[in-house]
Amino acid sequence: MRSISRTRSGLATALATLALIGCGGHNTGPGIVPNEPTMVRVENQRFHDMRIFVYQSSQRIRLGTANGLSTATFTIPKSVMAGITTLRFVAVPIGAPGAEVSEEITVNPGEELVLRITP
Repeated sequence: MRSISRTRSGLATALATLALIGCGGHNTGPGIVPNEPTMVRVENQRFHDMRIFVYQSSQRIRLGTANGLSTATFTIPKSVMAGITTLRFVAVPIGAPGAEVSEEITVNPGEELVLRITP
């Protein structure tokens, strides 16, 4: 992770705001460790548990479940991260209708992302 962070934000296309903040890009600069896993930390500020998916093109991969009012960390599979990759995240509430969909973002291998699901 670099000491200088880069911020990216996404807007929800469903009921609430779903924000993505990427930090610690590994494509340039000293101290680069390109073989580190790409991580996503999900800060679920809702009461509902959420199933978290990542989309790369038309491929949908389930990352796991983020419990309500908690934080969960997931590793994005290396099979999804083929160099600089465009991803979209989807959070589906368990026991409630609807889904939160992020904008597409460009992710570098080894980055750590924060996905914030607001009430």
